[in-house]
Amino acid sequence: MKTLTIALATLLLSLSAVTRADATSDFAALLEEHWEWTLRNSPAFASSLGDHRFDDQWRDESIAAYETRHDERREFLRRVYAIERTALSDADQLNYELFRRQLQDDVDLYQFGGRMMPFFHRGGLSSRRHTESRKHDESAASLHDAGLRQLADAYEQGRCAD
Repeated sequence: MKTLTIALATLLLSLSAVTRADATSDFAALLEEHWEWTLRNSPAFASSLGDHRFDDQWRDESIAAYETRHDERREFLRRVYAIERTALSDADQLNYELFRRQLQDDVDLYQFGGRMMPFFHRGGLSSRRHTESRKHDESAASLHDAGLRQLADAYEQGRCAD
């Protein structure tokens, strides 16, 4: 009987360790994937952080792109909820809650249409400029300025809603 009890206790402890390792590695992989997604979908932000892989790109501001990013955020949120939070370390549980809350807020706010307001009281097109890290790179700054002009023209002509 003691042998059976010891065997069951050992099995439960090993399963608990496997669950913790799986949840931790799944959460770390999800965070890494979301970070890459953020940089890919925000090329100016990536450049401002010193990541110049996306210097030749401009953020897609079309309605279809906003809907795609919303769907992708919902998928990230679904994947967060699939991870067993209690199997994570205390520090990762805090990171989990912060990450989950940010995603949930982003998904919830989508319904209010903030994406349809390109200008607001705290900024506008000029606030989208992140050229501080690009001052040394005239070609990147030129691409950025051309994109800014194109975006301003699209808003002026009313074509940005497509």
